[in-house]
Amino acid sequence: MIHYRIARDTDEPAHLRVEMEIELTTRQASGAIAVYLPEWRPGRYELGHFSRNLRRLRCTTPTGHIIQIEAIDRASWRIHPDGHRKMHLTYLYRADQPDAGGCYVDQQLIYVNPIHCCLYTQEHRDQPLTAQILTPDGWNTACGLPKTGDTFSAIHYDEWVDMPLLASPFIIQHTFEHQNLKLKLWMHTQTQPNCIVTGK
Repeated sequence: MIHYRIARDTDEPAHLRVEMEIELTTRQASGAIAVYLPEWRPGRYELGHFSRNLRRLRCTTPTGHIIQIEAIDRASWRIHPDGHRKMHLTYLYRADQPDAGGCYVDQQLIYVNPIHCCLYTQEHRDQPLTAQILTPDGWNTACGLPKTGDTFSAIHYDEWVDMPLLASPFIIQHTFEHQNLKLKLWMHTQTQPNCIVTGK
């Protein structure tokens, strides 16, 4: 299973800090395992060179033992667990693209497109995963995934990367129904919008 924790980095404020916890089987831990950053994006038929924004990739055990990493190509890396069944990856991702197709972070907003910044393994791609967005007190989060406490859940990696996420103290939610479907509209704004959303 994989668990992600994502936050604005305190030392590099234009960056997301991503932590990724991976649990391996005994067989996986006895060999090498590859991690990948996608170069595709849901709904867009274009190549995305997201790895150019990734920096300071590091892998350790839960006790702090450093695990060797080597680059395979521009968007994949090989890790040698050396028998350790739990790995902790950390890295920075530059998030300064303020549009719906990127990632962005500042003092009042965290916008995450997981396809840009979340590594994966082929061994875990079809397995359930969890993710936390770490924010200051008073912030709200908006995402299409189910949430328990402060943790989102996805049935597999491909569902996770198809669910952009907002976090901010300035998020407004409007709920309405249309043809027996309950819909939620989330907006990031510091003023109440002068509009009415109907199901017609």
